Amino acid sequence: QVDGALQGFGFAMGPFRMYDVVGVDLGWRARQLDGVGQDAPEVQIDNRLCESGRFGQKSGDGYYHYEPGSRQAEHDLQVDALVLQVSEELGYR
Repeated sequence: QVDGALQGFGFAMGPFRMYDVVGVDLGWRARQLDGVGQDAPEVQIDNRLCESGRFGQKSGDGYYHYEPGSRQAEHDLQVDALVLQVSEELGYR
C-alpha cells in the first residue's frame, strides 16, 4: 500500500520496492557486523525476511516475489502475514 501510494504520487517506486532492488540484506548485514539495532522495532521485518533468505530481487523474494529472470515485483501474501505477525508481537493491533 505504501509503495502504491508513492507511485501514485509520482515516485518511480516506493521504499519497499527500492529495498528489494538494492538488496534487503545490505542493512541486515551491516547491523550484524555493527552489533547494533538488530532488535529495533523498525527493522524486525527486514531481519526476518533476511533470516529466511529473502534478500530482494537477487534471491527472487524480498518484500515482493520475482519470477526467475523477471524484475516485475509481485505482491506476496507471505510478507503480508509476516507484517501482521510482527506487528502483533510488538503490541500493534
